[in-house]
Amino acid sequence: MSKEIVEYIEKRAVKGPWKIELDNLARLKQIVVVPAYDELEYIPHLLNSLSKNEKKYCEETLVIIVVNNKKKGITKEEIICRNQETLQFLREVQRNKLFPFHIGIVDASSPGYEIPESAGVGLVRKIGLDLGLKVLLECDKLNGGLICLDADCKVSDNYLKEWNRFFKNHPRTAGVMAFAHPIDDTEVGIAITYYEIFIRLYELCLFTANSPYSFIPIGSTIGVDSALYASVGGMSTKSAGEDFYFLQKIAKIGEIRKITKAQVYPSSRISDRVIFGTGPKIKEYITFPNKRDKFYNLLSFEVLKEWVRMLDNPLDTPQLMLEKSKEISVELYNFLKNNKWIEKTQTIYKETKDKFYLVWRLHEWFDGLKTLRLIHWLKERSFPDTNLIDTGKKLLTNILGINIHEEYTAKELLEQLRLNWNYNERDGVGIKPHLYNINM
Repeated sequence: MSKEIVEYIEKRAVKGPWKIELDNLARLKQIVVVPAYDELEYIPHLLNSLSKNEKKYCEETLVIIVVNNKKKGITKEEIICRNQETLQFLREVQRNKLFPFHIGIVDASSPGYEIPESAGVGLVRKIGLDLGLKVLLECDKLNGGLICLDADCKVSDNYLKEWNRFFKNHPRTAGVMAFAHPIDDTEVGIAITYYEIFIRLYELCLFTANSPYSFIPIGSTIGVDSALYASVGGMSTKSAGEDFYFLQKIAKIGEIRKITKAQVYPSSRISDRVIFGTGPKIKEYITFPNKRDKFYNLLSFEVLKEWVRMLDNPLDTPQLMLEKSKEISVELYNFLKNNKWIEKTQTIYKETKDKFYLVWRLHEWFDGLKTLRLIHWLKERSFPDTNLIDTGKKLLTNILGINIHEEYTAKELLEQLRLNWNYNERDGVGIKPHLYNINM
């Protein structure tokens, strides 16, 4: 295991001038990494929230905060100034030991240490996670965990305890923790209610279709075993959607499990920092309220379910698979042709004699991104959108077996989706190559 981590650090860890400012690390077991771009207002609240966790687990935790910006001229000067104030604040916190957990500071803000112009939060997370992995290696804590969090979050008072328990009980596994955005009757509160319903329904629909990619990609809820982190090549460095791509990589060679006994409370603030994600979606829902009422047609997921069943029981050639897909849906057939199914999978078939390995390779090719693209393809050509709330009610009744009244509100629907998020807690998701006797 240590060889795997050492090899990752030597060959694939981020290269750059960044280093970590640390205090004494005696009992370290897990690391929380927090990107911080103009977050001086929020960081004290996050640290206070974490400090309410049990002292034992605080003392075993290092919180790495990566204060970052791009060069002057790209990043506004006032943001750079606030980032410098953030660094000063964190150094004072560290020096005076104001919190029961360890603080690690990464300066990716000062001249010569800025992140590249093309980079985004993916690189910032990777900087912190890679440096954290090195700390675990140096402390001989190779079974430790790496956890992602955001500066504008708060957490429950058992957050660190549940992550600690997770990494102890589930080696070489990733986790996603339960979450709840703050909601109210403001414009932003209503928008976040609808957005959270949407992402929860999408995950539920993928689950009912038996997709190995049924997870909710929210960066501040993710944690991963250090060895698995190294195995997948570390955090995605994409400037947006890094959480989705990271979990997708994990689902291909590992397993993603839910942690339901603790909570992360992400912010619902409007943001233009990334091109898609929670912040931009909230802004879109406020600007175009009619968009928040829409959800994919459930018939699209019936098509997906039948296709997943075919991938689980592949026919002898890609050509036979393609022809058979017509019986499920002509538009599925067209989608596969458009995505060069035969050309892309011929090599897989030639290289793969074992049926179980073939199943894994085909699921690896038809990944979470292709799944989403198929759903959009079907929406545009066969199955138009349906009403979000009506569809949610139907799923609550038919899939989760919850009795609901006709006038169920969006808030009530969201509350039930949150309460019943543990529907696949025990099994986890992912292609799970170990089930096919494949060693990754």
